[in-house]
Amino acid sequence: MKVSFEGEPYLDKKGNLIDFSEKRLRFWPETVPSDIRRLEYDLYKINRRLIHANIYKAKNKKRYGRFVFVPLFSKELDYEEWKRFQGSFLKGEERRTELTQILGSVEKDIPILLKKYSDTIPTREIKLMALSGSSFIGPRRSGEELSDIDLNFLLDFKDNSHNFDIFPNENDTMEYPYHLFGTGYSDESRGEKRDVHWLLYPHLPVRNVVSNEELMAIIDQLVISTQKRKEEILASINKMEEVLESRSQESLID
Repeated sequence: MKVSFEGEPYLDKKGNLIDFSEKRLRFWPETVPSDIRRLEYDLYKINRRLIHANIYKAKNKKRYGRFVFVPLFSKELDYEEWKRFQGSFLKGEERRTELTQILGSVEKDIPILLKKYSDTIPTREIKLMALSGSSFIGPRRSGEELSDIDLNFLLDFKDNSHNFDIFPNENDTMEYPYHLFGTGYSDESRGEKRDVHWLLYPHLPVRNVVSNEELMAIIDQLVISTQKRKEEILASINKMEEVLESRSQESLID
């Protein structure tokens, strides 16, 4: 699997070109401290478990007259759904083949997406486009629930005035569904309901006009700002755990 992208290269700490074909996650641990990586994993996991709970409850609720019975999402179901999610990621040659196909589709679809959403996406201010989420870390098997392609954009704005969050459209005719998410480059512009800026998560650049020096400066500042909010983020994780716990209760809604 050969991974290449347009624009400025990503370099490691020694100044060597990073070959994402060989070491997809190499850039992440070199630039993001372990305490933030741990927070990212905990955030990712609790958010995913909440999604599982919400989907299960939505699919299994039943109406009795004017009442709606919402079933519990037990700890056993929580465990089973998480294990099933983990098992949906491809491995070996299947993973390499699917990722190659995804990257080929992304290259083909970027001009279409930018034209389609030209009223929302400030194309002249795009500094970086990157594949992220399960489509990069995995990818997952094609057709899995909520397995759309996460394509993130770094915009040349310090604030969130031009942020966008575009979800897949069921009327799209492209091979893969896309979730397009764009933010400024500061911690304050990370996006609503986002505890950590996407640039600090594992990602694979597909377009980049940011020099290595500027990229490192942006990431370093994001790390400093995120670490200052560590207790706030931990509190957010705990709150989501409490919400998930509440999902384990049956309810009857009038």
